[in-house]
Amino acid sequence: MLIALRKIQFWKKMYYHDSIVSQILANECYHSVLAVAARYNISAYHVMHLNNFALKTYFGHTSQPL
Repeated sequence: MLIALRKIQFWKKMYYHDSIVSQILANECYHSVLAVAARYNISAYHVMHLNNFALKTYFGHTSQPL
């Protein structure tokens, strides 16, 4: 679960980075990040619009142990 959260946070950071190359890479991986989030019942809105602290809190409340 922690690895999935870190992957989501990493790609989110890349998506909003100043570098155009980082943004292009993040845009290409957008669907795989959403697939990871969907596995834990987290919507695309929450992935892209919550800050990292709120995302961690939301991730902790919605995820279920595998």
